[in-house]
Amino acid sequence: MKRRAFLAQASATAGALLPAAAFGIGEDRRGTDTVVVIADIGADTSLAGLEAVLSALIAENVPCLCVIDPAIFSDAPLMPDDPRAILLRRLWTDYAGLIELAPFVTDLERQRPYFQARLASLALIQLSETLDIATLIRDGRKVSTIACFGQEERISFDGLRSAGVRTVMSFPKVGALPLRNRVSPSNVLTVSGGRRVSILDPPDSLLTQQEAESHNILIFSAADFGQGDVVSLAAPAAQFARAAAKMELLGKGGVTQSRDILVRDGTAFRRQVAVHLCGVPSDNATPNAAVADFAAMLTKTGIAHSASVGPDQGMDAASLGLWVPDTGQPVVIDLPYVQTPETQGAGVTLILGRTNATWRGLDDAGNLHLPVSFEVAVPLREGKMARALGPVDDGVVLIHPSGVATPALQLSVLRALVGLGNDGVTDLCTLSDLVSTVLPPDPLLPVMQRTEAAAPAFLRRSGGGEQRNRDLLMEDARVAWRYFDNFTHKTTGLCQAAVSGSGSAESQYGRLTMWDIGSHINALIAAVDLGLIDEASFRARIKKVLRHLVGRKVSGAVLPPEEVIVATGRTTRNFNASDTGRLLSVLSRLAKHRFADFPAIQALVASWDLKDVVIDGKFQSISGGLLISAASSQYADYSAQGLAAWGIAAQSPYAGFAERGSADQKMTLLETLAQLGPFGAEPVLLKILDRGPDAASDYVADTLFAAMLADYEGAGRLVCPSETPIDQSPWFIYQGLQLGSADRPWRVVFDRDGEAIDESADTGRMALSCKAAYLWAAVIAHPHSNRLLGYVREKARDKVGFASCIYVDTGKATSNSTDINTNGIILQSIAAILLGPNSQ
Repeated sequence: MKRRAFLAQASATAGALLPAAAFGIGEDRRGTDTVVVIADIGADTSLAGLEAVLSALIAENVPCLCVIDPAIFSDAPLMPDDPRAILLRRLWTDYAGLIELAPFVTDLERQRPYFQARLASLALIQLSETLDIATLIRDGRKVSTIACFGQEERISFDGLRSAGVRTVMSFPKVGALPLRNRVSPSNVLTVSGGRRVSILDPPDSLLTQQEAESHNILIFSAADFGQGDVVSLAAPAAQFARAAAKMELLGKGGVTQSRDILVRDGTAFRRQVAVHLCGVPSDNATPNAAVADFAAMLTKTGIAHSASVGPDQGMDAASLGLWVPDTGQPVVIDLPYVQTPETQGAGVTLILGRTNATWRGLDDAGNLHLPVSFEVAVPLREGKMARALGPVDDGVVLIHPSGVATPALQLSVLRALVGLGNDGVTDLCTLSDLVSTVLPPDPLLPVMQRTEAAAPAFLRRSGGGEQRNRDLLMEDARVAWRYFDNFTHKTTGLCQAAVSGSGSAESQYGRLTMWDIGSHINALIAAVDLGLIDEASFRARIKKVLRHLVGRKVSGAVLPPEEVIVATGRTTRNFNASDTGRLLSVLSRLAKHRFADFPAIQALVASWDLKDVVIDGKFQSISGGLLISAASSQYADYSAQGLAAWGIAAQSPYAGFAERGSADQKMTLLETLAQLGPFGAEPVLLKILDRGPDAASDYVADTLFAAMLADYEGAGRLVCPSETPIDQSPWFIYQGLQLGSADRPWRVVFDRDGEAIDESADTGRMALSCKAAYLWAAVIAHPHSNRLLGYVREKARDKVGFASCIYVDTGKATSNSTDINTNGIILQSIAAILLGPNSQ
């Protein structure tokens, strides 16, 4: 069927009036038609007024789009037994070519593609329930348009095709907006702009285009239909309808449905129909041979298709579960697919509705629902497949062995498929191709899918499970402890922050942050728990460290200092919230230790005016007397947890993530992570060791580990990012995974005079953090964490501790360069591996 014949079929099927003049579809192309929109329909709409306007339009065959606020967005939603819902249902049923429905979706334009898709699916299913039209939708009627408020700037709606949406009406909240059309890469049309008008306005002013060669979008608010009596409304409505109909008869333009605009364009519209062969168990040779013969016919004819073994008869008859790998190539898909860590790859679980179910698109479990448009299981009648698929909708054709059991049956099905493929708009494809087309093009969605595929193999370590490697780990601990033995100041009891060089060229950095002191305390806890020091030594060392944490006044509040000088114990001005959050978490851990002086620690923390630097729930740093919020960083959750340990509430960017099974919550958390910037092993793994795991921290850890594992399996690289000193300028770098950046996911950033400088393009500075490798080994029991641990053990053991990092490009460890955090965190990690994170 050629395109002209297809358009005739589409018009007849929809019952739509298709004027000769088409809308322009490409950027800035303009047409001459009018779209009539009745917006703001809800439970408080005047029933008499709505009926009067719609009746006037129907009497003159003037199509219109009815925009309804579904129940999920309204405090007083329509219900199926509401007279307004009954009216709309009746008119949509009886006047298919004239009355089109669309749900209104609040704030759609502000959402990323994934949430565009989710909101569209929810709005469409709610509209179906609100108007009680699910049966009609299952029988083949479609609602493929949604509406939202527009803006002056152009908005991309690329995430909607999975929900079955092909047209978005983006109109002004008040007044008027410029008229623009745009087709997204996923072939969804956005018709934006138009004028808010009144049915009482003169028809000539309504139907006269406001711009040269421009189409006309008129938005009538149903909220106005209750003003005045019905007679005063019906007369101008009839006058407008007659003028619109007359305009078309005179060839001056016409009124069209929004759903027809994309279809009528000469080049833009395409739809995809997946052809999938359902096989049979291998012991039934005859049907298998017939399916194989038919598959060969499809291949010879050039018809793309996918295939699978027969579904488990014990499954729910309403659906089939499939796992569609992340590939555009034809693949064999088992029905149902048994998802295991060994066989499952990054992809999406596809649920095929066998009854053309009303729900389609992504659900909150991350599954993609698509309707089975047609099944070939009995001899195929001519034209039945095309009629079932309709003219414009994406779909799936399932072909069963019984439907192609003989050469005659095979030829009839082949002819039907060839006819579809030649209709000018249909692309026959595999299930994978269809899924790739309709899934929202959201860069965070593959991240979630990759994590979900890999995470079941990431077993959480509980401690005491590495006794076979105890000797190796204890030797590692002794190496790390040498740093504290060699570089702790005898008078102050503080340990040097970093050391580089050797002999006469050795350089020591002697300014400790509260983060550094937290690492020192955790190292002392690990040392006594592992038997590297005795109780008396532990108590004496801890006492010396804590006496340097007495607060000083910073902007009128008594707070822990920003830094402490190792040689003198003197403190510097300013206050760092992120570093203090780490210290508070460690002090909470120390307070529970069997050898700790709990009252002294409690009194120390109580002496600080921490509540004074939590303003509107946001933890604040102080620099130069100015408050600087620390709530928008990758360290904010760790800081909030540290404050919470001492009864002080502060905001966490991870708040609200409580349900690992919710795809919406996972995507929200991934979006937050993307906005906060690159993230590495610290602080999330430190938080897990210090405070224990929670749903959000576990998911962040799994996301990062899955990305590290994928890089190794794909490129053979060992990456293990975290903040770390290096032995070249700029001397200290922050490294991490930047979500939403597929071209450069691994970032290297350093601070220069308070400005973050991105050095990601220089891969020579990208380094594997040695302490991060031990953190992963302490948190996740997996061959890859063991691989990282072995690599660091081989490359980075030094005489006085572990090298800070290993350069990814060269595989060389930082030469004679080590630091307090690397060795302190390695000690804490080893204790967690051997004894468990909550030993003490």
